[in-house]
Amino acid sequence: MKTLTYTDARHIIGRNRDFIEPLRSATLIRNIQRYIENSDWDEQIIKKEQLFNKICVIGVFLSGLAMSPFVIGALLK
Repeated sequence: MKTLTYTDARHIIGRNRDFIEPLRSATLIRNIQRYIENSDWDEQIIKKEQLFNKICVIGVFLSGLAMSPFVIGALLK
């Protein structure tokens, strides 16, 4: 296990700090990167393509319904 530490010498000298602040671990980013590289998430999306298409069509339709009163109002002025 690697431990990364970061020390800014100006803060230690200027403010008389006695401790070293550790750098935040990037394990979450590494875990996400490893998941993207090693899993079959893209194949799962391709298998459910019809479902995603239906969801997108419904979203476009609902957006059109929500905007239609404003468009009709602008056209009737």
